[in-house]
Amino acid sequence: MAKAYKPLPHASELWELFDYKPLTGELVRKSDPNQAGTRNRDGYIRVMAVGSIFMAHRLVWCWVWGVDPVSRIDHKDNNPSNNRHWNLRKATHAQNMRNRKATRGYSRHGNGWRMCITVDGIRHREFFYTEEEAGAAYAEAAKRLHGEFACVD
Repeated sequence: MAKAYKPLPHASELWELFDYKPLTGELVRKSDPNQAGTRNRDGYIRVMAVGSIFMAHRLVWCWVWGVDPVSRIDHKDNNPSNNRHWNLRKATHAQNMRNRKATRGYSRHGNGWRMCITVDGIRHREFFYTEEEAGAAYAEAAKRLHGEFACVD
């Protein structure tokens, strides 16, 4: 089931309250020259607007495109504080989870290395003699299976 997001203020309200700096990705209150919001422990910026707290990347999306994204917004570079509009994209939950640095995709297994990647509940596993082979196989599989949402270094 899709996550329900609190509806954002209308874009016209945001345009009245904030300026947006596209080079830095910052929302700035028109009444205060400092960046609006505070960074939470996960690195996301939260902003108070019209009596509620919203995630800055969602407000930026609405400010730039003029519509509430309704769905999830993914940070392409995995930096939750980078709210430059070109770094944001709509994503499903699965796509958003694919674009994360939580795993390197391979681990030690017996006398070798096991690469494992899961897509739509299906596990793809391969065994290799070296860590380098397993890493390269994971990177190739992630690019093939996750497309533009692949997170490989």
